[in-house]
Amino acid sequence: MAARDFGRLVWAPDVQEGYVLGTLEDIGAEKITVTRKDGKGQIKASYDEVFPAEDDPKKTVDDNCELLLH
Repeated sequence: MAARDFGRLVWAPDVQEGYVLGTLEDIGAEKITVTRKDGKGQIKASYDEVFPAEDDPKKTVDDNCELLLH
């Protein structure tokens, strides 16, 4: 992930729900900060725990192809 990705939709880990949708807010030396789309705050996670999400939230078919490329 790079600075150009700020605001991008990503999947971040959550203890209760597995992964939740959020937006990329900050890239630190060891952690990424993601603001949850459900309004329940922020998540700080390591780089290998955060994955890109589909850019089109109105898409009606699940498509995880982008995850296969990482």
